[in-house]
Amino acid sequence: MMKPRCYKLITKLLLFNLLPITAANIYAQNRVCDSIVHLPVSRAHVDLLLEQTIYKKELKEYALKALEWSEEVTYPDGLMHSLDQIGVMERNMSHFAEALYYHNRCLAIAEIQQAEHWLMRSYINMGVVYRRIDQYETALTYFLKAFSLAKKMKNEREIASCLGNIGTLYLSLNKFDEAMESFRNTLYKAIEQNNYQGLAISYGSMGKVYEHWNQLDSAQYCYEQNLFYSKGWNDDNGIAISYNSLGNVAKKRGDWQKALEYYDNALEISIKIDDRNYIVPHYASKGDVYLHLGNMELAEKNYLQSFRMAQEAGLKTGMIAALGGLSNVYAQQSRYKEALRATKEQSNLKDSVLNEENLRRIEFLKISFEVEQKEAQIERQQHLISKQNLQRSLLAGGVALSVLILVLLWYLLHLRNRRNLALTERNDILLEMNTTKDKFFSIISHDLKNPALAQRDALLLLVKNAQTWDADTLTEYYHELLKSAEGEVELVYHLLNWAQLQTGRMSYNPTTFNLLARLGPDLSLIRKMAESKQITFHTHIPEDLFITADSDMITTVIRNLLTNSIKFTPSLGTVSLHITPTHSSDLFRTGAFRQAQCDHTPPAHIISIQDTGTGIPPDHLRTLFSLDRPKGTYTGLGLIVCKDLLEKHGTTLHVQSEVGKGSTFWFTI
Repeated sequence: MMKPRCYKLITKLLLFNLLPITAANIYAQNRVCDSIVHLPVSRAHVDLLLEQTIYKKELKEYALKALEWSEEVTYPDGLMHSLDQIGVMERNMSHFAEALYYHNRCLAIAEIQQAEHWLMRSYINMGVVYRRIDQYETALTYFLKAFSLAKKMKNEREIASCLGNIGTLYLSLNKFDEAMESFRNTLYKAIEQNNYQGLAISYGSMGKVYEHWNQLDSAQYCYEQNLFYSKGWNDDNGIAISYNSLGNVAKKRGDWQKALEYYDNALEISIKIDDRNYIVPHYASKGDVYLHLGNMELAEKNYLQSFRMAQEAGLKTGMIAALGGLSNVYAQQSRYKEALRATKEQSNLKDSVLNEENLRRIEFLKISFEVEQKEAQIERQQHLISKQNLQRSLLAGGVALSVLILVLLWYLLHLRNRRNLALTERNDILLEMNTTKDKFFSIISHDLKNPALAQRDALLLLVKNAQTWDADTLTEYYHELLKSAEGEVELVYHLLNWAQLQTGRMSYNPTTFNLLARLGPDLSLIRKMAESKQITFHTHIPEDLFITADSDMITTVIRNLLTNSIKFTPSLGTVSLHITPTHSSDLFRTGAFRQAQCDHTPPAHIISIQDTGTGIPPDHLRTLFSLDRPKGTYTGLGLIVCKDLLEKHGTTLHVQSEVGKGSTFWFTI
């Protein structure tokens, strides 16, 4: 067992290291919160609002607003933080069933999000609630869970908090050896962290154990240290409690004058902060001293003062203690009628407190059961609805996509037949188109048929196992199906564009328009794609740039080229879109550009898309814009569509690429 003098040596290391803590100005914080709630709903404003409420029950309405906002913007951290704060506020108002409801919700979200910090906070808060309603075994279970998680996270401050709570529970269960071990461990943690609050609480708790063991020297030392550190962090409540504890030790020693001095100090501080919860027992303690000293007048005066203040504050336990003291005073003075009246009133109050406690427990259990039942029912219903909706959506999407693919294939086959009939008289052109057709269908069979068949098989497997797979497996399966479907949709668009170009159904309609304004929505989508892959996306487009072209065709080309670059650029890479006048462009000074000019007057601007992707091998560059090329980097119909669209503008798509360093696609307009 560590001796008190050992604690003295340790605490000498921790003097003069704490800044004073001041009380928050609730009125000012109300005004700040009022200004925040008029801001637009966002995650940042949720965090800002919760920074102001910080567990103050007077600001509960703002914490509820933060909870509402968090649900609106789907912000899990904000949800957990809001629920945590509201639960603590309800607990501080003794609304224990409501507190458990909010902490349970926070716990459920933390488990889903695997948020260890909020998981630990929920365990601690639920343990505190159960301790407050005297369900010590349940409280201990939650504190032990929190302690285990705090050790895993190596969170020293929360480890100390859990140890202190566990020790307090052991103390309530009269397990004094276990309580002392927990309090000592809490003290060591507080010393390591230079935490005055933790030191004050640890010494005060250890003093209670020593006092129970009747080791009054050790108890007095611990209470003196409790007083020292409570003064160190300006905790008036802690100071008052320390003086009262020292008074109790002095009373047990028989040093009545010293006990009276300590009680006076405790009473003075409690009156200063107007805390009836402490003023009432301090007056009663003084009454006990005067009763023992035989000063019945002062004993009666203090007991009566304690009783009146307890009655005004509705503190029935304080009234019971004061009536017990008054009964003894009256008996000592042979005022038996008054003594009997005080004893009867005390007995009635005890019965009333017991009945209230029983009713409160029954009501608490009833509400807790109802809350648990409702939460379980809602969770089951939401899970079932989400599962069914997702299944229906995916099945409907799969069927619709399959129908679209079949229609497209029918259209292509129909187109082929019409062309074959029309080209029977032109053998040379027929031979060339047949060759193109064969290569085109080779791409379709590779890029469209196999994924479509795989998706069909996957949907059949999903229908077969939907009732047996768990939610995580289904969610992962759905994401893979969605990714496959998105790839097929992209290919379908390329097929449609290419088919329209080949059949002459895509007309060229040039107009003069602002390029930046026209590209705005597409650039926003591209930027989100880049962010999802952690790719840096740069753009340089003059705001006053007007060009004459077919706006739909040009935006399609730029969008396809940017999408290609994002696709083949790894994470942490860079994709850039630059539009510059030809005379100031680096490309203008290259041989490739000069070779591409059809006359001596260069076009107005060069549009270039540059990436730091995988690059294209030299043998692939030669056949990049034709169907007769191997599968691999930058394959598919997208580049062929871009090339054909630009040729309608009288310009050409160029490419420069180096394997491992990236590619640059550019054209003039």
